[in-house]
Amino acid sequence: MPEGMTGRTDDDPWSGITSNLRLRDELGWRPLYPSIWTARDAGVL
Repeated sequence: MPEGMTGRTDDDPWSGITSNLRLRDELGWRPLYPSIWTARDAGVL
């Protein structure tokens, strides 16, 4: 890790979160398992 990076924080914690809203609106796509937790509960992991 580069020098001084361990003390820095991210100002926007949502910066890595992507939205699938366009996929839903434009293509009608829906994920089979909307979260990792529902996939785990369904036994597919």
